[in-house]
Amino acid sequence: MVVWAAGRAGFSSDVETCEKERLAFEDVAVSLEALAASRGPDAASFHVVSSAGGLYEGLTRVMSGSPLTPRRPYGQLKHAQEMRARAMNTSIPVYIYRVSSVYGRPLSDHRVSLIGELIRNGVDRKPSTLYGKMDTLRDYVNNEEIAHHIARRINEQRAADSQPEMLVAGRPASVSQVVDLVERVLRRRLLVSFAEAWNARDISFDPALRPLDFRPEPLQTGIARVLFQYLSKR
Repeated sequence: MVVWAAGRAGFSSDVETCEKERLAFEDVAVSLEALAASRGPDAASFHVVSSAGGLYEGLTRVMSGSPLTPRRPYGQLKHAQEMRARAMNTSIPVYIYRVSSVYGRPLSDHRVSLIGELIRNGVDRKPSTLYGKMDTLRDYVNNEEIAHHIARRINEQRAADSQPEMLVAGRPASVSQVVDLVERVLRRRLLVSFAEAWNARDISFDPALRPLDFRPEPLQTGIARVLFQYLSKR
C-alpha cells in the first residue's frame, strides 16, 4: 500500500516546481507498475491525495458533473497525477481523494494554511498578509479528519472505485468569517492586511458530494482544536 500525499507545490507554484513534482510522482507510478508486474495486482494499492480546490478553482457549489477548471500549474499538475493514477487501475487498485482547503496545526518548515497562519500570528501578535479578498469563499477541512478517512479506507480494503472521493465540508466560509472565528477563539483582534489578490476566486462544494461516512466537524470546533494543539506544542 502506497499513499501519495507528498510534494511542496501549492496554488502559487510555478511550472518548473510542478513539473519536478510530476516527475517524482511518475517515478512512484513506474515503481508500483513494476511491482505489480513481478508480484501480481494484489502486491500493492495506490492511494492518491489530490486537490478539489486546484481542480475546481473559480466554481461555486460544485456538483456531480461539474467541469474541471484547473487554472494554474498546480491544478494542471493534480489533473495530470489523477490521469496517470487512473491509467494504472488495470494493474493495481487505485483510490483518489480530492480534498478542499486543508487546515491544521501550523508547523515550522511546512506550508501553512490560512487558518494556521492566522492562529500562529494571532498568538504571537504579529500581522498576517492575506492574498484573497474578505468575501472570497472557500471550503475548509481539517487535516486529521482527512487522514482518519483515508486510513479507514485502507483498513476496509474496499474494491477500487474509478470515481474520486470528494473530501469536502460542503459548508463554504468567507475569509472574513474565518478571521472572525479565529478572533473569537483567541479572544483578541487580529492584525490583517491584504496584498495583491492573486488567490481570490471562490471555490465551494455541494455537501451531497461528500462520502456518507465523511462528516467534517464545524469550522469553529476545528479552529478551537487547532489552537489548543498549537499552544500545547509550543
